[in-house]
Amino acid sequence: MKFPLLLAPLVLVVPLAVPLALAAEPLPLSLQVSESIQGDIQRIVLAFSRPVTYEIEETKVRYTLRLREPLDRDSLRDLAFEAGPVRRVRLDRSSRGAEITFVLREPEPHITLLEQSEPFQLDLTIRGSAAGRSVTPGETQDIPPGPDQEMPPETQPEPQEPPPPSLPDRLPKSSPGEVRNIVLDPGHGGSETGAVGASGLREKDLVLQIARRLRESLTSAGFRVLLTRDEDRGVDLMTRTAIANHAGADLFVSIHANASGSAVARGAETYYLSSGAPDAQAGSLAGRENGPAAPGPVSYPSEEIQLVLWEMAQSAQLARASRLAEMIQSELNSLSGLQDRGVRQAPFRVLVGATMPSVLLEVGFLSNPDEAQSLAQPDYQDRLCAAVTAAIRRFAESIKREDKAELGSWDPSEAGR
Repeated sequence: MKFPLLLAPLVLVVPLAVPLALAAEPLPLSLQVSESIQGDIQRIVLAFSRPVTYEIEETKVRYTLRLREPLDRDSLRDLAFEAGPVRRVRLDRSSRGAEITFVLREPEPHITLLEQSEPFQLDLTIRGSAAGRSVTPGETQDIPPGPDQEMPPETQPEPQEPPPPSLPDRLPKSSPGEVRNIVLDPGHGGSETGAVGASGLREKDLVLQIARRLRESLTSAGFRVLLTRDEDRGVDLMTRTAIANHAGADLFVSIHANASGSAVARGAETYYLSSGAPDAQAGSLAGRENGPAAPGPVSYPSEEIQLVLWEMAQSAQLARASRLAEMIQSELNSLSGLQDRGVRQAPFRVLVGATMPSVLLEVGFLSNPDEAQSLAQPDYQDRLCAAVTAAIRRFAESIKREDKAELGSWDPSEAGR
């Protein structure tokens, strides 16, 4: 009778060990890939279910990310693209985990990789190289002269725009409830001039001047500030918000100058993101600021903007962007002494993808000769920057009060229930 009693403990131990081992295993790593194209810029976003360690390997025709853990079966799906510098994305298992290989359509494009933490994703911006462009039938390709030949003046190559800026360092992380890190975005730049006033004042030059002065004003007020560009160079719209996300910005402010068919229109306007424009004027402005890749009025919602709006609404960022816009507009109305032009919503692509409250500021109308003359004056720019700084300080204080109120209403006894 003792024999079965000896077996009983052995029978009970075995099934108990199996579920404990299974419970310790992490969930499989999943991946979602999205792609978009704007002009000659291709953007590919890799959204992971959790942070993952990876290595990068580059050749002339391939760009490979080697992951330190495997992907789940549903994620191992290759993708092919009809246009853009990347022809195909190939996902494979490897001995150490998984590999994501970008098969390039042309050799050595310029690739920028941004890592975002919440949620964890890798954002790749790929700019095609002129050297890799193929020649279409009927098109001639210029052959450079030999070392002993002089290039005729009319065939001298145009100055090439410098390569896209390298990513700035991350700003120190702000404390919960603190608005400290701000990314300012001077619109246009490089080959994109923007609006031009009657005196020849160019939007891209004006907004860079204002952004630099605003950086000084905000820094003096205790904020940490980065610019998406600090010189006359082009930065594509998707990279601008990607820089803000990478830097850990608490606010994103894109700075522009307006234009109108009427020479008497004047005053500043502040916008935040929407899927469609509420009126023809806002739609036309969004079409102009969105650049050559999206000309004309924008009036139809895109899936991308709708998704961003949903995500922002879930995290209350859209409401905060609206409040920030109201505060900036209020300060600017006092500065200009004009009737309130109102805060508006429009589908500006430069605001798509920002994970923090973001607004677009039109500082005034270059089409109005008097206002353009004022905007060009350093003292007026200083007053404008002081007004925006005051608004951002008010906004930061309101967020701090909200955070304190939420903490004050929290009952520790509720923890763990």
